[in-house]
Amino acid sequence: MRADEGRTSDRPDVTVLVPTAHGSAWLGACLRSLAASTLPTDAFEVVVVQHGPDDGTRAVVDAVRVAHPALRLRHLTTPPLTRAAAKNVGLATARGRWVTVVHDEDRVAPNLLRGLRDRAGEGVVASGFVVDTPPPGRPARFSAPRLEQPLRFQGRTVGLGRAPSALGHGVAKLVPTRLARDTGFDDDLTASEDAVFWARLLLTGPVQVSFCAVTDDAVYYRSAAPRRTRPAPPAGTLLAGLERLHTLPLTGAAALAARAWMVVEETDEANRVLRAHPDGHREAVRERGARGLSGVQPARLNRGVARDLAILYLAVPLVDTAATVAARRVREAERVVDVLTLAHRPEDRIDRSSELVWRDYVGEVCTVDTPPVWVWWPGVTAFVRRGMAELERRGVGERYRSVYSRSTPLASHVLSALVVLRHPHLRWVAEFSDPLLHDIDGSARASEGPADPALLSELRRGLEARGVTPPASDDMFLWAVTLAYALADEVVFTNDNQRDLMLEDFPDRALAARAAERAVVRPHPVPSADLYGRVRTAYALETGVVHLGYFGVLYATRGLGEVVDALQRLDPATRARVRLHVFTRDPDQLAAAVADAGLADVVHVGPYVGYLEYLDLCTRLDVLLVMDARTAQTHAANPYLPSKYSDYVGSGTDVWGIVEEGSELSRRPLAHRTLLGDVAAAVEVLEQLASAVPVAPGAPGGPGAPAVGRAG
Repeated sequence: MRADEGRTSDRPDVTVLVPTAHGSAWLGACLRSLAASTLPTDAFEVVVVQHGPDDGTRAVVDAVRVAHPALRLRHLTTPPLTRAAAKNVGLATARGRWVTVVHDEDRVAPNLLRGLRDRAGEGVVASGFVVDTPPPGRPARFSAPRLEQPLRFQGRTVGLGRAPSALGHGVAKLVPTRLARDTGFDDDLTASEDAVFWARLLLTGPVQVSFCAVTDDAVYYRSAAPRRTRPAPPAGTLLAGLERLHTLPLTGAAALAARAWMVVEETDEANRVLRAHPDGHREAVRERGARGLSGVQPARLNRGVARDLAILYLAVPLVDTAATVAARRVREAERVVDVLTLAHRPEDRIDRSSELVWRDYVGEVCTVDTPPVWVWWPGVTAFVRRGMAELERRGVGERYRSVYSRSTPLASHVLSALVVLRHPHLRWVAEFSDPLLHDIDGSARASEGPADPALLSELRRGLEARGVTPPASDDMFLWAVTLAYALADEVVFTNDNQRDLMLEDFPDRALAARAAERAVVRPHPVPSADLYGRVRTAYALETGVVHLGYFGVLYATRGLGEVVDALQRLDPATRARVRLHVFTRDPDQLAAAVADAGLADVVHVGPYVGYLEYLDLCTRLDVLLVMDARTAQTHAANPYLPSKYSDYVGSGTDVWGIVEEGSELSRRPLAHRTLLGDVAAAVEVLEQLASAVPVAPGAPGGPGAPAVGRAG
């Protein structure tokens, strides 16, 4: 360490530590604010600890000395160190009875040091006020949580138990130097070293906090602007300090409350870093999971980080397949997105657990309060108009670099098209979940209600400007596909058959060719392994039988007929070793039909469960059923791949597919495979499954053996 001592004299009251590295551009303003302090110059010293290469810092310090010769200013230089280690160097040389830290990018009010010193004492931490100062052109602001207790207790000294938020941040504090040295900073931390310091201070014994009064004008101005140019802490260690906070052996309500506030403050600090360096977010999420930091709220960590937008008419926690698939897409991309979606209504079915799927990667969620519609043009227009107004208010063109939308419903694509027409630099990824122009029975789809002439006019002009012939009709389905094919930079299909059908089915062959060049086949995302055990089910499964499960709506084109018929054909002893569990939208109607078929003891029918409970059930059942839609009479090749197949794959449980020849499902790995309508083959599968289960004592068919199976 090299010491440039500067002026020395009697012991001062206060030592101000200013650690700096790569900070010469703003260090001068920091030092000049200290030089303007109303505390007499013989009552404090400033120690600049330069813990990196000289980027002009020495010249800045020398210039301040010349301009303010009365200022006690020392300049220490060290080899490259963490800021925490630099603070320890400063503590070791501090001459003051009390010490405070001022970061080189920040400034202080003239009365800060005086106000803090007048409140300080032995075993007493003095606390001032913190104001965030954003980049030029934006107003300074107080943080409401940071101010609540300083204002409530201004001018008073209280125990930490009454004001735990006082130590939620590391600046605008004055602490006895002896106590600070005994506590010390953790040299290896590249972030959150202040919070860990204060938490360790709590371990030394009772701490009192003396709050400055508003009239003291003891204000610390914390700057956000320079952080964009300062090197970010390595993403892999951004949350290391928070992990250390969690492991410190704090006890008692006061200390635990103080730690909770520190976690909030340090999460906000990590968020400040990620907003300046958003590319580090993916590693921060992984770090959060690896370190088990459940107290770090993703919503706080992600706030303002998103550079990408997801327009999803339906989104979790709404109970809807389109919503959960979209959430898995966001999670799969591992990139923070802001979301615009339809507002939920009191009658909607909500599953809060489903938000866990994407919460690590969602920033702000903006809702549009319009009536839910699928094919009614006036309702879609209302969503598009209000959604566009909200996005413009948020500065969509400057704030984001891309837009992702998923259909169905169609409103997501229509709004996304309007966004990229008005902001053509945005990259648009448009995903189709199913073919749109024709229904599952082969009939042509048609929208309802009158289209808005002004909206269609703007969309039409945008297409024509790009050399695309707009649809001659105002059919919403044709418009949605046309807009995506013409404007999207990437058109996502979930399987090859769907892609081929949607491209061959489209009337504008030139536009279909453009879409083909941008087409990507991306199967539904398989949930990550940690999601399967996140919510444990309480659903009871008896031992000694094989458990089959089916989850989903039953349609005319997709039902359980083959399985029900096969169960009826089984002999009683075999059927007694089989249980089929069905979780569906209308369980009462199905349960009545099952009872009429004489299978109430074999087929157990219940309502939908939450998404994560469903994933856990997938791991506990023995076989999972998935069935193709019947399309042989309406389609050349089956274009539908049930999204639940990807959920099943991730569970590790055997899958029984009841398939059409040539379908996408028929080409996927399946433990059991039978054809639609082939009841005899379904009987064979059930007999095979039942024969693998030892018969429980007293059950039909034999004396049995000890019950085994994963359901136990």
